[in-house]
Amino acid sequence: MKKVNLEKIKTLRKLKGLSLEEMSQLLGYESPNGYYYLEVGRGRFPAETLARVAMTNGYMALASM
Repeated sequence: MKKVNLEKIKTLRKLKGLSLEEMSQLLGYESPNGYYYLEVGRGRFPAETLARVAMTNGYMALASM
């Protein structure tokens, strides 16, 4: 099983001009901390959340991970 490239996810979020707070809101988190923990590797990305991140950042960019 492939690992999630957290650095690439963070880079793509920043390239889209989204703050942690904005990304958290788009994904339905109550606070930025929930998403932050995923992005820094303190938690595992659920498949559903990873799919939503892909849609937010652009599927083709994440598909090349």
